[in-house]
Amino acid sequence: MVNLNCTTFLPSLIRNLYAIAVLCTGICAILMVPGCTLTENPALVNAGVGTDSVRIQFINFAFDGQPRVLTLEGGASTQSTSFAGISDIISASTDSSRASIARSASSAADYQTFSRVRFVRNSFQTIIALPTANRIGVFGRDVDTLITFSSPFRPITNTNFTAQVRLINCMPDSTTSFSVRLGCPNGTQVLP
Repeated sequence: MVNLNCTTFLPSLIRNLYAIAVLCTGICAILMVPGCTLTENPALVNAGVGTDSVRIQFINFAFDGQPRVLTLEGGASTQSTSFAGISDIISASTDSSRASIARSASSAADYQTFSRVRFVRNSFQTIIALPTANRIGVFGRDVDTLITFSSPFRPITNTNFTAQVRLINCMPDSTTSFSVRLGCPNGTQVLP
């Protein structure tokens, strides 16, 4: 003969039935959730990587006048860029990266950034390699500094023919000055 104690059996039976009801409700809710509609914005559902719109170019001002290569983490690198030359445009493989400068793609880095260079979507990033300022004899490094600046990418349209000109003085001599003029050397001075 089974002895059922109603004071302990009934509350545990109610708890078990409640747990089963909650479990069944959860399973029904999962099975009844409608799928995604076909009218969703594909740009939101399949957002771009973010690095596909970043264009990077490298300018080499190494002291020894030798060609250099800019390499970013993730494998992106420029071709060998001659002294005072501008590399072809490359795309970033990540949204930020450490940059290194070397004489060739297979040689050891002459210079590497300590912090990461951050890239901005829909922009041109220009990275300039500069030597030690006020170099005396053999003291100093051929590449000592990387300057990075960005400009927004704007497609050329038939109504927008505005140009952006940026002037950066990389000469370590503070007595040397430069100016930007429109047209020929005796044209209108735009920047002092």
